[in-house]
Amino acid sequence: MQDMIKILAVADPAIYAFGDKDLAIFDGFKAKVAFEAYPWNDYAKLLDKALHHESDFDIVMIPGHLFLKDLVKDNLIAKIKRPLDVYYKSLYFDLNIEGNFYALPAFYDGHLVVFRKGVSEALDKKDGGVLTPDEFCSIAKNDFEHKFSLKAAASEIFTDALPFLRWIDNGKIFDVYDDNGKIRDLALFEDRLKQYCELKDHAIEGTENFGNEEVAQAFIEGKTDLMITWSGQMGLIDQKLPLNNQEFGFATLNTAWSAVWSFALLEKSSHKELCQDLFDYLQNPDIDLKCAKFSGTPLFAQNKFDKPWLKAQERMLSCFKPLPLIDNGPQKNGNLYAQIHKAYLKEESAQSALNNAYNEILKLEA
Repeated sequence: MQDMIKILAVADPAIYAFGDKDLAIFDGFKAKVAFEAYPWNDYAKLLDKALHHESDFDIVMIPGHLFLKDLVKDNLIAKIKRPLDVYYKSLYFDLNIEGNFYALPAFYDGHLVVFRKGVSEALDKKDGGVLTPDEFCSIAKNDFEHKFSLKAAASEIFTDALPFLRWIDNGKIFDVYDDNGKIRDLALFEDRLKQYCELKDHAIEGTENFGNEEVAQAFIEGKTDLMITWSGQMGLIDQKLPLNNQEFGFATLNTAWSAVWSFALLEKSSHKELCQDLFDYLQNPDIDLKCAKFSGTPLFAQNKFDKPWLKAQERMLSCFKPLPLIDNGPQKNGNLYAQIHKAYLKEESAQSALNNAYNEILKLEA
């Protein structure tokens, strides 16, 4: 019986290339590859089973540094060969712990600002450039009243709000976690969270329920003229609303965050050598360009990718800041998602929400 590799992925439009029959990405590989993608809730349950030896997956997709430290610490994923030196340099952080590599990149999700030109002179001047969160808030409220969106659903809001929570002092970005991965006193971020939550009253109605699809659809339908979205959504948006430099502008935030969704080899896999061969096979510029048509995020720095958002995207790749590697990351960040959403809905004050999150995260650090 021929060996087969099974891959578990999250059903994000950015990875649809891998399952596209016309692109047939895996057809040139020497063994059969079963690529299975599931909606987030199903993916999360299947990932838990895969990590605990309750399924036959060999490779799982993970959101980079958000999960990496815990998976390595618990010996759930295996070391792989260092990926080729062909990727954008800033992507490697999400793939390794102390120089040991555990993942191969699939696509990256970083903050991009997308807007229709001709609405705001101030924003038009930032095309291809970098905004501060304060500049974004001022422009959104003054020039795009009820014509911009936020990705503020309960399952999205922490990473959506993250650039607004951060601040810069003497060129250094201060994050909710310190450089050692310990939670800071969240009272320091109260004014920043208030500023983010105030955007709700100026945004299109319903942003408390907006995820990727709702943000994209509102822009595509012309209900909004400004959005912050993930770089990994750009390919899908471009398919539905062809983007060009004449009508649309693109920028990023100087406090942007990004994570590399990547393929990790399970420690329990009985096909480790074959999986490494697959990773070698996938590191191909032609495959990268095929995937970029869906994701909008080419991985190979030298690949020619003629899309109007690339300049802003490369600015994002040069200035974004990942979160520090932290223990119990999903659990800790889960408290931030829940409490920030309560503040956004005005169910809690910014002060109360941050205090609640801080106390719960301290318990996990004890």
